[in-house]
Amino acid sequence: MADVFDYKKEYKALYSPKDQPVIIEVPEKTSVDIYNSLSGPADENNIKELENTLKTDLPDTFKESLLIHNGQNETGNIITFVDYHKLLSANEMTKNYKMLCGLFGADETVDFIEPDNCKYIKRNYIYNHKWLKFTESNGDGLIMDFDPGVKGTIGQIFFRPNGDNPVDKTIAKSYGNWLKKLCEKIENKEYKINNGEIVFEDIIFIE
Repeated sequence: MADVFDYKKEYKALYSPKDQPVIIEVPEKTSVDIYNSLSGPADENNIKELENTLKTDLPDTFKESLLIHNGQNETGNIITFVDYHKLLSANEMTKNYKMLCGLFGADETVDFIEPDNCKYIKRNYIYNHKWLKFTESNGDGLIMDFDPGVKGTIGQIFFRPNGDNPVDKTIAKSYGNWLKKLCEKIENKEYKINNGEIVFEDIIFIE
């Protein structure tokens, strides 16, 4: 499978004027399982509901992705999109966000993490209500951050482990930048196909 994987042919990336990829489409011959697991486009009302729930405008790159593939379906044994992370739909993100905010208050923090260790991510929060989890991996997930630390960037992406606080490092500066990193790693053949899933050598590729 990996021998016939061609980045430019297999992953079709749409580019913005700044040459940042907007979405990634997975054709069938790349991985039949991944291809079949991708859902159709999101309903714009579901995207608006997600924005209203988060009380934040989502990046255009992210909304354009959802309008191509609204996460992955849950029929059968779901196969993940990349690095064992399942893409969540707009509805799933809304439900997950409400659940996490219901469990943890907006000002609920931990005492053992000092502010000096929160320069990029306000990691002293148990769950910041300006965090949006958009992938799922046994409780772990990738977070889009709309309330970064003083050195962070609005919309940055970081990894949040289940039951622990994230480290003060980001994966990417934006959702589009995250997709660009995926493309670059695939182009440089820094991946494996494991049981039909795309897996990188470094599972969480930190900047």
